[in-house]
Amino acid sequence: MPEEELSTKEKTKEIDDVIQLLPEQYRTILFLREHHEFSYEQLAQTLEMSVDQVKVTLYRARQRFMQISERIGKDF
Repeated sequence: MPEEELSTKEKTKEIDDVIQLLPEQYRTILFLREHHEFSYEQLAQTLEMSVDQVKVTLYRARQRFMQISERIGKDF
């Protein structure tokens, strides 16, 4: 069990490290969606954008996250 906890903590740290490499807009929207579980509507209101813009921005943020993780050799 302690090894699993360490592995989870390590993976969380690695994910956070990749997130820090994203542009601020992408970091913000991913953080609010994944850590605070904001709905699309909550994101739209908080970030002052349309729900469609939220969906596009989240898609792009996730794509960029995957590109960065692949570039640095991380597989999530």
